[in-house]
Amino acid sequence: MIFFMFFSLFCNSITKDKNTYFADELFDKKIYNTALTEYKRLNFFSPNDYFKYQTALCYKELGDLQQSALIFKKLGANEEVLQIYLQMEEYALARFVAQDLDKNLVGWLYLIEGKWELAGENFTNQALQFDARNGENLPYKSISVASFLSTIAPGTGEMYAKSFWQGAITFALNAISFTFAVKSFKEKEYLGTALITTFLCSRFYQGGIYNAISSTEKYNENLKEEYIKSIRKRYNCPFTDE
Repeated sequence: MIFFMFFSLFCNSITKDKNTYFADELFDKKIYNTALTEYKRLNFFSPNDYFKYQTALCYKELGDLQQSALIFKKLGANEEVLQIYLQMEEYALARFVAQDLDKNLVGWLYLIEGKWELAGENFTNQALQFDARNGENLPYKSISVASFLSTIAPGTGEMYAKSFWQGAITFALNAISFTFAVKSFKEKEYLGTALITTFLCSRFYQGGIYNAISSTEKYNENLKEEYIKSIRKRYNCPFTDE
């Protein structure tokens, strides 16, 4: 009787290991949907934190980040939860988790958001504090200046924001439409002048101002992202760029 009990346990162990190997192989081959089904089935018959953990990884790879975070949270895998919240750009939730792990992690999260002063307050490294706060002093472009320049001379606002080709195109379009409007007016084609002024001049002129604002915002955002990227690389940011 005892022999049969041990034999049964041995067989179950072999079957379990074989099924686990199959699920792991599916995961390694990135067949996540089928791997998820296998891990959930294994966990149903033999609840195990490993199966739950792998289930959470499958959900993560399949893009169901909320479900993945929920399972990791139940397992107490706070570092994994933190990474998922960061991937979801749920920075407030990420900071809530990070505050129980390491104050510096909170600093990194503020830095990634571009909240320079708050980032500096939470870093313990003085050099890192300085570099974080220096984000306020980057050579940002002024949106009001870009808008004003485009109001005075179409295209110059984009050029101010380093969008030289776009500025040149805007200037050319405005110059051409204005030339047609003047020509039409001189030929006393007043209806044509009105139409050109309304549908071409006005559109290109207003579009130039809008483009100047957009170009400036994009320039500032790129400047901020590049600076953040340089700090993350220089100080070995603990968060990946997923």
